[in-house]
Amino acid sequence: MTSGDNGTGLQSYTGTGYHGCRIIMVPRLGGVDLWSAGCILAELLAGKPIMPGRTEVEQLHKIFKLCGSPTEEYWKKSKLPHATIFKPQQPYKRRIADTFKDFPQSALRLIETLLAIDPADRLTATSALKSDFFTTEPYACDPSSLPQYPPSKEMDAKRRDEEARRYVTLGS
Repeated sequence: MTSGDNGTGLQSYTGTGYHGCRIIMVPRLGGVDLWSAGCILAELLAGKPIMPGRTEVEQLHKIFKLCGSPTEEYWKKSKLPHATIFKPQQPYKRRIADTFKDFPQSALRLIETLLAIDPADRLTATSALKSDFFTTEPYACDPSSLPQYPPSKEMDAKRRDEEARRYVTLGS
């Protein structure tokens, strides 16, 4: 959820945490921005949130600590009002490769490009789909080979109970 672009083409608020936090800092671009896809892929592989923050400023600093600080040129071209509020006092180096060193290399390469600070440096959706991540073994598995778990939702539980009753009725 976003609100207002205050005449700059920049979003002033996002309600989706760091998956959408870049909206705070970057102009709206044509096409689909894959920042969130990079965050979600990294979280799936890590099994936990990768940059949890409580406020917008804290969130941005966590992003900078992982993805590196924007360059001076980036700050100038962003024309972000009150940029000094967001700009870290010390520049951070990019640490994605170090932080996720146990990820498969094909996944790491994709995440590196999806979590580029400058949206112009990020892959497009078409380019991302051509990543070796999608063509490197292990491939996605056949759904029939996945483990089966009992239903956990109320509707699924009702259906399971009805099927069990029908089975008992037919068996009697």
